[in-house]
Amino acid sequence: MSGKTLVITGGSRGIGHATASRFAEAGYGIVNLSRSPAALPHVTDIAADFADPAWAETAAEPLRAAIGESD
Repeated sequence: MSGKTLVITGGSRGIGHATASRFAEAGYGIVNLSRSPAALPHVTDIAADFADPAWAETAAEPLRAAIGESD
């Protein structure tokens, strides 16, 4: 991704989904870290269960790849 990117946790529903939607409308790339995918177009979903102590290790490389050259 290039430009501005929002990394959000829990973007699949509720306040997280509303926030992701709002930023997407403003032209941001969206990376969603959650157990469920966000039902939004052009969102990069990365599976992350924050109850798992290894979530950061599991998500690190996909997150780096998703962010790329983002501001």
